[in-house]
Amino acid sequence: MGRSDEIVKRLSDLDIRPDNFSVSSEVMHSRQTVKPLTFERQTSWTVFKIQSDVVNFIKGWTDILKVSQLVACLRGSVAEVLQDVPGNKVTDLTTIEKALEYRFEDSHFT
Repeated sequence: MGRSDEIVKRLSDLDIRPDNFSVSSEVMHSRQTVKPLTFERQTSWTVFKIQSDVVNFIKGWTDILKVSQLVACLRGSVAEVLQDVPGNKVTDLTTIEKALEYRFEDSHFT
């Protein structure tokens, strides 16, 4: 198992539910029905980022939960971007988003 696979596995094993987050019944229903995202370059980074931001808002996630989900949803060669991220920055949302943006912004692979 490569370094990026280990990181993805460790972060995906984290509990993704905030402990003290009170939400309306509408949002609670949405939290139960939002399909997990994956990023495999089947869509542009910009579109994926918008989808991710909406899911993060609906779920009310903190930055650590956002980054854990972002890293966990990276598939295939896309996950290799994590190899360029210093070990002490793999849980920093801004660092991960900038690395992905740098590599994939405005690219669209279908």
